[in-house]
Amino acid sequence: MTEGPTSGFVDVDGLRLHHLEWSPDGPDPVVLVHGINVQAHTWDPIAAELAKTRRVVAVDLRGHGESGWTLEGYGIDSFVHDLSAVLDSLGIETVDLVGHSLGGRVTIAFAGEHPGRVTRMALSDTGPEVARGGGEFSRDIVSSTQDVRGFRDRAQARAHYAKLHPEWQPVFLDLHAEHQLRQNWAGKLVFRSDPELFWLTGSAGRRENPYLWEMCTRVTAPVLVMRGTRSPFLDDDIAGRMIDAFPRAELCRIEAGHYIPREVPDEFTAALLAFLQTPLP
Repeated sequence: MTEGPTSGFVDVDGLRLHHLEWSPDGPDPVVLVHGINVQAHTWDPIAAELAKTRRVVAVDLRGHGESGWTLEGYGIDSFVHDLSAVLDSLGIETVDLVGHSLGGRVTIAFAGEHPGRVTRMALSDTGPEVARGGGEFSRDIVSSTQDVRGFRDRAQARAHYAKLHPEWQPVFLDLHAEHQLRQNWAGKLVFRSDPELFWLTGSAGRRENPYLWEMCTRVTAPVLVMRGTRSPFLDDDIAGRMIDAFPRAELCRIEAGHYIPREVPDEFTAALLAFLQTPLP
């Protein structure tokens, strides 16, 4: 039986970054990168499955989870720099990278900037740009954390997430209620994520789209693009352009919305494992 993760911190240019690790003595590291306003524990059930045969690391991006906030901002280049530093601190040279939503954009940039470090890359409902309806969807979700000041207890928080995401499997609602919040000085549970991340859902995020399309062409690893068929984020047009842009890529359509790993975790994990277990050419 796979044990739960160990928690670690790395100081990167004065910023404290948090990560989780399963099976640290296992082979062939897999690194999981979460989406906006989330944190590393959202991967717990999937990481536990992967850790039966692999070393697994999940990071808290800057501004998220137990990682520090920064006045320097949240550009993709900063996330890539942080990820590289965390991997270096763990003695990890090459990885299979898995990214969901914002985490997928980070993995595209990382794999384009450091092609020799990525052996395979899997993207969960994400790409170099967001479909028109996805931008509004993202802003609404991130804004929902700013419209609520906090919660009196975990049960109230879980009810909030259940109303916001009725399509999620219950375990992910539990994980959000447990790890998405911190207790403030008044004894209330408040969100861990930096409110400044909101600006990534608008022009600050869109201005990085051309750079990310360029990074697609520089990725040398095989790529799995997983698209939620009911998602407003990644439409068939963008997904098709991604398949053309990556030197080696395949498209997997999964019956789900944007949050594939949390809506249909078994299907997501099965598709991911099949991809990760495919021999490299």
